[in-house]
Amino acid sequence: MDAIVAPFGGCNLRCRGCYYAGDLQGESAGPQRLNAIVSQLKALDVYHVFPAGKGEPFHDERGRRALFAVACRNPQMFFTVYSNGTNITEQDLNKLKAHPNVLPIISIDGPQPINDWRRGAGLYEKVIGLMGCVHARGMFFGFISTVFNQNLDAVVEMGFIEQMAGLGCQVGYYSLFVAPRRF
Repeated sequence: MDAIVAPFGGCNLRCRGCYYAGDLQGESAGPQRLNAIVSQLKALDVYHVFPAGKGEPFHDERGRRALFAVACRNPQMFFTVYSNGTNITEQDLNKLKAHPNVLPIISIDGPQPINDWRRGAGLYEKVIGLMGCVHARGMFFGFISTVFNQNLDAVVEMGFIEQMAGLGCQVGYYSLFVAPRRF
């Protein structure tokens, strides 16, 4: 079975239309709290965890410590981690490489003009650069695109999918945008 948990509380971006905008100043769960959650999931025969939803896993040191401590403590479990990719450091890449049970999924919402319109100027190039670094290390990773009116055609266009594959993404996800308010 799979489970989605939301252990991360903060984010460095203010993406246009963010579902959690205004509620992203919280603190990430620490290693002890996240391990307690994962232990409960394991008791329910859940072995694939999506630490997703609210917050960025690499936003703060507490979130990083929790993620890697739980992955290390539970090598038989698989963690698919969604990230905006802007705070992943060389040290994080080393740890991700050492923990093959953590699959990084990098957010990108289409070509540069669309991605930067939603996420912020310059973020497309930063994410593309990160994907190159991850691929150069021989790591398994993927992308996720939040689908909304302004990017629907672009993210399902074969050129975009081929670009992601060319950058080394082995898996891709699409997430339907659900807006609590207009953007």
